[in-house]
Amino acid sequence: MFRGGFGQALQRFLCSRTSTECNTCSQRDDCLFYYMYVRLGATRGYAPPSRPVILVPPFYGKPLEFEGGNLRVELLIFGRFLRFIPHILLGLQLLGQQGLGSLRHYGLNAFKIESAMCAFSGKPVLKGNVIFPGNVAAMDIKEVAPYAGNFVKVGFKTPFTGPVFPKTPERLLWSIRRRLINIVNEYGDGSEVQDPKC
Repeated sequence: MFRGGFGQALQRFLCSRTSTECNTCSQRDDCLFYYMYVRLGATRGYAPPSRPVILVPPFYGKPLEFEGGNLRVELLIFGRFLRFIPHILLGLQLLGQQGLGSLRHYGLNAFKIESAMCAFSGKPVLKGNVIFPGNVAAMDIKEVAPYAGNFVKVGFKTPFTGPVFPKTPERLLWSIRRRLINIVNEYGDGSEVQDPKC
């Protein structure tokens, strides 16, 4: 519901060509909505492409009863799609004005974005009605320091699905490596991701 509503709000303000199909639109290669919701083919391979913007709502995978207060939503933004931060924030603001779920028809479940913070720089990206795109820092996957310890604890923010769980450490690292390869191929330089050792 959160992601679908965001897509509708995004399309409403991004697209001026309501009669044009996305797949035949001349603007599709530079369109955030197309890359997030329409595009089917990945740059390499046959799997569906990784999405350039991933929304991680706090209630992912479980129902939530909520009356007032604050919710924290995380965003992962890849590659050249960092430049769409103002569009993403505006899309979320528009979603908040319309509200979530069937109760939005009664003027309920509306929300507003109070602030946005960059996890890498620690600086505000949105404060009040002002967006600070210059406060956004990016990280190349090559900049992540190697892990020096012998043990690691993995906590999943979203449900992990797969044929076997719990996975062996080797199989878990293989899955993470496949995800990294998909993202590097779609939004990075397409370079190889080294085999993990366990």
